[in-house]
Amino acid sequence: MIYKTRLIHYSALNMLQLKPIVHQTIKEFLEKEEHLHSYIEQYGSPLNILFPEHIKDSIRSFSDVFKKYAIQGRVYYAHKPNKSQALIQQAAFEKIFLDVASETELKNALSNGFTGDRLEATGPKNEQFLILALQHGVLISVDNMDELCDIVRLRGLLALSKPANILLRLCGFNMAPLVKDTRFGISLNQLPEVLAFCKQEQGLCNVSGFSFHLDTSSIEEKVQALAVCVKLVQQTREHGFNTNILNIGGGFRVNFLENESEWNAYMAALKESVVLDSESLSWNNTGLGFRKEQGKLRGDFQFYDYYVPEAQGAYLDKLLSQRFLEDESFSLGAALSELMIDLYIEPGRAMLNQTGITMAKVSFIKESARGELLVGLDMNKTNLNSHEQEMMVDPIIISKHKKSNNRGVYFVGNLCLESDFIYKHKTFPAFLPEKGDLVVFINTAAYNMDFFESHTLQQRIAKKIVAKKGTSGFNIFLDELYNPYLTV
Repeated sequence: MIYKTRLIHYSALNMLQLKPIVHQTIKEFLEKEEHLHSYIEQYGSPLNILFPEHIKDSIRSFSDVFKKYAIQGRVYYAHKPNKSQALIQQAAFEKIFLDVASETELKNALSNGFTGDRLEATGPKNEQFLILALQHGVLISVDNMDELCDIVRLRGLLALSKPANILLRLCGFNMAPLVKDTRFGISLNQLPEVLAFCKQEQGLCNVSGFSFHLDTSSIEEKVQALAVCVKLVQQTREHGFNTNILNIGGGFRVNFLENESEWNAYMAALKESVVLDSESLSWNNTGLGFRKEQGKLRGDFQFYDYYVPEAQGAYLDKLLSQRFLEDESFSLGAALSELMIDLYIEPGRAMLNQTGITMAKVSFIKESARGELLVGLDMNKTNLNSHEQEMMVDPIIISKHKKSNNRGVYFVGNLCLESDFIYKHKTFPAFLPEKGDLVVFINTAAYNMDFFESHTLQQRIAKKIVAKKGTSGFNIFLDELYNPYLTV
């Protein structure tokens, strides 16, 4: 097939790369190309491949920080980023804790080796969810006054021997005007009323501490929230509450890319393409959040920051090293240790770093009406979708032909919908994929491979398999049959 030559205004456009960090075990797995094709033939396209044992690396990165600051606490793996049974089984095997955000997640946790004392219930909760959590002695993060009243009422009806163990989820730490609002948590100005109610009902509910989960990666905002909560623990202790827990949620970041300069170069080129109306790097020059107004760049990117210098445990370390606002001689970590406050964290994305990949077969190559090169995959946008955000990481092409390439391509899906793009940003593979080749997306386990997956137009839901490295290669298990206690 002959493709048109297009004018590239940005001088190094065809050199733009966003090379992913790839775990050594995953690299070894991808080297067996003939096996990869056989997996697609056996299980279908797309296919999700999991490496549950890599959770150990993430746990260690956080545990080391706890030890550094002499902090007692818990690492809760958040259930919601992935529906895999193998990942939950592995988390149970590693003796960590689990954050569940629905009744079904709670049932799944209980059926996969978790007991109530290793669970925390978060998110919106109906009565069925609360009853099951109360029956199993699950720690409950309370979102609002109505929920708190339900807990007290249901605890009384169940006639349990112990009071409900709760954390009060807080919000509104920054009272300046025009701050970003949130639908979760109890506003600080409502806290006195809530604490008064809890004091009155201490026989039915025990306030063990406070929690928050900020929808930001800003260290400054988290420092402010942590400092407020430390002060609240001290104040509530003085008023007879046995508060000793702070749960600071998740948001510990993941670094997806090998090279910061590649990330900066792509972002610069994306902005330039919008402002100068040059070779577009986004489908129909939508800009992925950027736009041009009166000749100037406006807006911001609508996707995750895929290169970050501090992620996982390093991010937590940076947070805890900040000065405690009440006493500049103390770090936040030292204050938690000195005041004997247990620190709970809920890594979701950060716990699943390098635990999964998504692989799909190339169905076709074609040009669009405007001459853009499209690579059609036997998968669709619901199979790789993170909060409707673009995944800015180059896939790995598995091909026997390896034809050299100097053009950008868009990856599109198998739905009969104009909007079905796997990637709406242009990528520049070193060689051009051909029909029958495989395209592998790296580090997709958290919030990507199945978070919004659906049977749209009755297309397939991707199967999951587990790859476990053995002495003579990789052993393959169906996700639902993997058990870390039994596999060798």
